[in-house]
Amino acid sequence: MVMSVNQLRSLRKCVPTLLLAAALSPAAYAKDQVPDWVREAAAIKTPTYSAKTDAVVLLHDVSYTVGTDGTLTEHVRRVVRVLRPQGRRYAEMFASFDKASKLRYVHIWSIGPDGKEYAVKDSDQKEYSTSRFELYSDGRVRGLQAPASDVGAVAAMEFERQDKPYENDIVWIPGERLPVVKERMTLNLPTGYSFTSSWKGKQTTQPVDAEHGRTFWEALNQEPLFSEDELPLAPHEIALVPRLDVFYQGPGVAGQYGAMNGSWRGVGEWYERLGKDRNKPDAMINAKAQELVQGKTEFRDRVNAIAGFVQRDIRYVAIEIGVGGEQPHAAADTFHARYGDCKDKATLLSAMLNAVGLRSTWVMWIHGAAW
Repeated sequence: MVMSVNQLRSLRKCVPTLLLAAALSPAAYAKDQVPDWVREAAAIKTPTYSAKTDAVVLLHDVSYTVGTDGTLTEHVRRVVRVLRPQGRRYAEMFASFDKASKLRYVHIWSIGPDGKEYAVKDSDQKEYSTSRFELYSDGRVRGLQAPASDVGAVAAMEFERQDKPYENDIVWIPGERLPVVKERMTLNLPTGYSFTSSWKGKQTTQPVDAEHGRTFWEALNQEPLFSEDELPLAPHEIALVPRLDVFYQGPGVAGQYGAMNGSWRGVGEWYERLGKDRNKPDAMINAKAQELVQGKTEFRDRVNAIAGFVQRDIRYVAIEIGVGGEQPHAAADTFHARYGDCKDKATLLSAMLNAVGLRSTWVMWIHGAAW
């Protein structure tokens, strides 16, 4: 599992669970076009797993190539074998993108239990919005359910996506809810670029220097990260799993909001630039904040009065386009519109507290796990 910081923080680009009926007949797919790397993965003898194991990931290979201008190209290959009828959902193959990224191609194949091979035509792929809690998001996915997804079938996908991200951090989480036979993450850097990396939790694997700016991390025969029985009362998954953070630096990375340097201070400074001056109160915010705390002298009472207003009078509405998934709107805009998402409401709260002399700032949070 590989995520950008943007994906990890908001999870807004995650592929949704889409249970699609494979209504297309085998005749709609061209045969004998399954690439060799899919056949090689399909030839792997499935290890022995629990009878409750729905599917196994035979291969998940992700490669990131950084351009001299900071453009990031992501290339993904994934192969899954269905082990139980309940595992058909893992034969759903989708690639995510948004208006700021370019999905260059998506290819989907499958090999049935009988050995028949199928290749999905581009025209048969479907596209969906990933909006869930947002009123509007530019996040989308493209793909479909692999045509062969019965028990014993193998489904595979390859896609390439190009982006110029707002952050210079790649997050790799080795493992999934399924067992994984082989997983690899590769970083390709141009001349003059470097990277730093650090693990949160147990280090799963060591980096391999393949020279010429290429470094990869590989993990083999991984057990599932979670069982469904463990999750109901557990902390959020992101707080539990080991992960590798890779920060790359170079002359083309800085961009509008600067580059992170791989330290917590660097992360904080990056977000400070992203939110610069957006929690400054205007005259109307000042007046409302003073009205709310009038006659209140205790710290808790003053904070509660302002927090209560933001909670009750500012509707939760998320509109996330481009950097809007990361950057809060100006406090004045949220105050006048009377709506905003979590970071917008936090920014307005900060502005109103500042208006009455109570200094505050942001704390980044990811669905139950501090980032």
